[in-house]
Amino acid sequence: MNKKKLITRNDFLKKLSVMLSGTAIIGLIINYGKTLSRFFNLNKIIPVDIRHINNHFYENTHFFVSKNNNKIEVLSKKCPHLGCSLQLNGDKTAIICPCHGSRFNLKGKFVSGPAKQDMKRYNYKMDSDTIINIEVEG
Repeated sequence: MNKKKLITRNDFLKKLSVMLSGTAIIGLIINYGKTLSRFFNLNKIIPVDIRHINNHFYENTHFFVSKNNNKIEVLSKKCPHLGCSLQLNGDKTAIICPCHGSRFNLKGKFVSGPAKQDMKRYNYKMDSDTIINIEVEG
């Protein structure tokens, strides 16, 4: 004999409220950083000595810095497609995504691949004749 146990209305509502509460808590955890950044500046300031920009190009873990004719551009190393860390190609003529193959020129302009948009630019301020302060997401 196969007896099916019916769920009562109260049990259903209890389980539903637990599931909805759990979903809301997960959503808050995921968006915690975004929510805090609306109220607090969580960005980091990284100083870079522009005298260290060899061959008009410099990179660190967060960004690329290019300098041409005294014009400085700071590009995020995060691929606009899915966030992989971008790299210079072997002959240093392009920036590539090792994950999905997106390509960008050295000015951050989209060339090919799934990204479909240019690289993000970071703001910076001149601290002196040789030091720039670059603001990156904390």
